[in-house]
Amino acid sequence: MYTFKLLDTVLQGIAFLSALILLIVFDAEGYFYWISVGILIWIAISIVLNLIFLKPQPTIRLITSLFLIVLVIIFAFYYYSGTPISQLNFYFQPFSIVIIVFYFFTSILEMLKMKNKGEIDLDF
Repeated sequence: MYTFKLLDTVLQGIAFLSALILLIVFDAEGYFYWISVGILIWIAISIVLNLIFLKPQPTIRLITSLFLIVLVIIFAFYYYSGTPISQLNFYFQPFSIVIIVFYFFTSILEMLKMKNKGEIDLDF
């Protein structure tokens, strides 16, 4: 499981750092938006895989998962009630950045916890 956590953390970090560099240096807001959407999709896949394979679940992972599920339900409710996508993006884009950063730190904390417990030995 440690290798999945390591891959998860590295992919998130590199993608978000690349998106920030594109946003700050080149003012490419479209790339930042779509990279953030891709990271959110990866986070959703990661949450599902962690719920399937990681037993028992840490409390911080459950809180993050519930927060993301509640946001998706709210987004879907307003989408199906006829709210335009542009208005939904205005409200949910700041939440997506918070989710990306929070989930990244959650992944780092879980990796450090696994390493401190001695569950992993990177002896080559």
